[in-house]
Amino acid sequence: LFLKIAKKRLGRWKVIKIIMNAIISVKIYYMLKKN
Repeated sequence: LFLKIAKKRLGRWKVIKIIMNAIISVKIYYMLKKN
């Protein structure tokens, strides 16, 4: 049971990390485009 919950949380964390990385990439792209 614990392993299942840990896997679920890890999966969600991975998704959050991917989304955050995408947002950062977009911000950097816009900053570079402005200059």
